[in-house]
Amino acid sequence: MPAVCAEAQSTEQLTIEHKPEMDPQSVFMSIDTHKTKLLLQSLGLQKKWEHVIKGLKEGFDIGIKAPPSHTVLFQKPLFVQS
Repeated sequence: MPAVCAEAQSTEQLTIEHKPEMDPQSVFMSIDTHKTKLLLQSLGLQKKWEHVIKGLKEGFDIGIKAPPSHTVLFQKPLFVQS
């Protein structure tokens, strides 16, 4: 049975200049929201995947409503002596 293959999509390389005034918490995405929406429309999936388009435009809700009050990340490690 021959292998199934798909035509490779063209890719375009995007570059951005480093700007000191940029917010270090901002995220740069090379995903074109408009093209993604058009692709979903052409496949009849826009309504089912509209949350993805909204997330690309406005940011994804990951369920954290408030900053954590504490973290265990920098606590001293616990070693068990045997």
